[in-house]
Amino acid sequence: MPSSPPRITITPPLEALEPGTPVTLTAEVFNASEIVEEFAIDVVGAEGRFRTTVSPGELDLFPGTAGSVEVTVDVRTLYSAAAGSHKIGIRAIPATSPESSRVDEAIIEVLPVAEVLLEAHPQMARVGRAGAFVLVARNRGNNNVNVEFSGTDPEGAVHFDFDPPGLIIPPGEEVYTVAQARGSRPMVGQDAQRSITFRTVTPDPDAPEVLSDVVMLQRAWLSGIFTTIFVLVIAAVLFAITFLVVDAIRK
Repeated sequence: MPSSPPRITITPPLEALEPGTPVTLTAEVFNASEIVEEFAIDVVGAEGRFRTTVSPGELDLFPGTAGSVEVTVDVRTLYSAAAGSHKIGIRAIPATSPESSRVDEAIIEVLPVAEVLLEAHPQMARVGRAGAFVLVARNRGNNNVNVEFSGTDPEGAVHFDFDPPGLIIPPGEEVYTVAQARGSRPMVGQDAQRSITFRTVTPDPDAPEVLSDVVMLQRAWLSGIFTTIFVLVIAAVLFAITFLVVDAIRK
């Protein structure tokens, strides 16, 4: 004869969980059979989303008596369990008749966490009037994030275009956009060094800024040997003009 299924009561039946801070549920198991029974206790429905521990993992109960176990629950990663309600089950399995096992459910309300990372590549680029950077945005939170991109430089000498200008990033995913940076470059002389900061912009006004800094070196129109040649040509022209003027005066 299979034993009567146990009864399980979970306290609290609903628990709010902030990722990274485990919560503890108490499961009371009542032996409704007429024999001394050993129950194995485990968690079902948490695979891939939550990390759980059960203490103790077994209960020896006389007929008509109850015992309690504590179940600790936390997310596996910040983004493994999306923000919102999740059901998990706590199961009691009788040793003498596993087919009489019983499951009771609890609801874990995962609180939203926002964490976006931004990387710009390359970190330094030597360009002419314009340069391109690839921005990689990663969502390490547990909710979809709607981001737009912006760029600034201290001198206000650079203008930016982004393709695409905004994206939705699912939890645990990464996306990228191409940033075109362009500005006037010097005619002659050394490279113009532009310190650029790229940012992600989200609809949440309280979200922290996510930044990535790069350096864009803009080549002069005439630089290096070309500058030297240009100066020599100008000097030769001026010398020729001076010679012609002096020669005209003597005549």
